[in-house]
Amino acid sequence: MDSIRSVLFLGDSITADGRYVKFLQRYFEEYARQEMVLMGGGLSSETLSGLSEATHPFPRPVLFSRLEGEIAAHPAQAVCFYYGVNDGIYHPFDQGRFEAYQAGVRRLIKRLKQSYSRVYALTPGVFEAKSAQNLQPFGAADYAYDMPYEDYDQVMERYANFIRSLGPSDGVDGVVDVRAPLLQAMEQGVTLTPDGIHPGDFGHFLIARAILKTMFNITLTRPLPFIPSPMTYDPYPGVPGQVRTGYVRGREITVAVPESPAPGRPWVWRAEFLGAFDAVDRALLKRGWHIGYINLSDMYGCPEAVGLMHEFYRHMTGALSLGTRPVLFGFSRGGLYAVNYALAHPDCVGMVYLDAPVMDMNDWPKSDAALWAECLKCHGAQSGEALAHPVDQALALAQTGIPVLMILGLADRLVHAELNGLRFAARFARAGGRIKLIAKPECGHHPHSIDPPDEAVEWILGHRIKA
Repeated sequence: MDSIRSVLFLGDSITADGRYVKFLQRYFEEYARQEMVLMGGGLSSETLSGLSEATHPFPRPVLFSRLEGEIAAHPAQAVCFYYGVNDGIYHPFDQGRFEAYQAGVRRLIKRLKQSYSRVYALTPGVFEAKSAQNLQPFGAADYAYDMPYEDYDQVMERYANFIRSLGPSDGVDGVVDVRAPLLQAMEQGVTLTPDGIHPGDFGHFLIARAILKTMFNITLTRPLPFIPSPMTYDPYPGVPGQVRTGYVRGREITVAVPESPAPGRPWVWRAEFLGAFDAVDRALLKRGWHIGYINLSDMYGCPEAVGLMHEFYRHMTGALSLGTRPVLFGFSRGGLYAVNYALAHPDCVGMVYLDAPVMDMNDWPKSDAALWAECLKCHGAQSGEALAHPVDQALALAQTGIPVLMILGLADRLVHAELNGLRFAARFARAGGRIKLIAKPECGHHPHSIDPPDEAVEWILGHRIKA
């Protein structure tokens, strides 16, 4: 999606610590196998507001006193800035202090836009009161980093909301919401900091993961192998046999291995939503099929996603010696990936199973402004007219000879069946394609699939193209 290859990170002591930058660098080197220049430019105690506590050992430094030197020393395509926790100087909320922070942010953006092609703002993180010492109540005589306001995290929420409000008209190319995943981890009982302010390894990983998602559209759902995790991650809950995990071009992969592989080593390829409404998947797993998944979430079946899918296909058929004609499962938006991959690599697909599929992006995700913008960006398009919609590719897919199983809820009001699955199925059938349509008259978008899954399983077994 983006061709960013160099990034400067500006920030306070959290950035000066450097761990989230190091985690990103290691991810790109060891897992994505991608050249990336990442430069840390953090300074402990620093602010954008120019404010400082009365009892701080020294006046807090302000970025602008060193900014020109950092810019001169670190030419890069993109720059990220991560400030806020020091800017409220650990006091209760005050409008004057807040406006000083806002003014500092806007001044910084204006200067960075003169030297960098992309500017990204990180929200402030969290203040973890349970880990802090010497907490002070509202109305105390004074506050500072070593005697912070007990509800200082509420101040950080207001500062974060300001950063979240920034957009292209403000000179910001993207906002990395690091606060949301840190809060989520705290709500699940994870202790993130030793002192309420500075995150440990897992907190730095969550920051790095948020940066990967916003800047590079890379989704990670589990910690990288070198990150100690206080949380348990089950890549495929309740699946008998062995579940293997790994990476292909930096993208998470998951493979469920049957207890006794079937002849020819057939496999189900989940395009999206591994483990969701998976009665058919599990039935085939019991019959000796592998299940494979590469995490390409929020790429909307774009050409880059199709390229990564083929890397995964090579891994599955090469390193794991699986059959060369998997059955591609395209549930909901997964239909975009399934059809686009089958069209690009028809000799690598044995069947396409579409379930409540998105076939016309002008129906969904266009109905959601934020998702629509993300979709257009992934495809490098300015409008829906510039996109290749699967509904318009039905004839081309029929000509490949790949059979299609489609299951539809006719009462779907999210991905409308009459605009997506039904239109595609009619065109595919008229073109001579082999298709079985299982309609559920009273069903909406969910639940997907059918349970018991026998009818779907038997049609897959009887009509797929075998390797």
